[in-house]
Amino acid sequence: MNVLKDYLESDYAPIPYTKNIWLPKCFNDRKFLTAYVRKSTRLGIWLTNDICLPVWESVKNAKEAGFSKKQQREVAEWSKQSNYLAKYAALFQQKLIEVEYQGIMPSRSQTQSYDLIDCSEATIASYTY
Repeated sequence: MNVLKDYLESDYAPIPYTKNIWLPKCFNDRKFLTAYVRKSTRLGIWLTNDICLPVWESVKNAKEAGFSKKQQREVAEWSKQSNYLAKYAALFQQKLIEVEYQGIMPSRSQTQSYDLIDCSEATIASYTY
């Protein structure tokens, strides 16, 4: 199940009490953040704000890995956007659960199945700069 595609029409419905939450420009349109949050919540996935490296640490790691200055700036921007996504998705999910689920995270549907994959053939993607 991929949370980044195959959204329902209802996933785009605004989440009550989130209109007053300011979003950075990188989001462009809050409907996509709303759809991501609604689908994740429907699937029982907690969205938290504790999964991303701080920007300074991302840049430090990129520098240690030998990235150029331009690449380090790109890493900084990706890190900033990832941190924004984690922060605002968690805020939106908190409001959604409070308002539409009476404060209780919904459980995953019993009819939903997840395909297990064989990770023995997984490889690490290389950067192409």
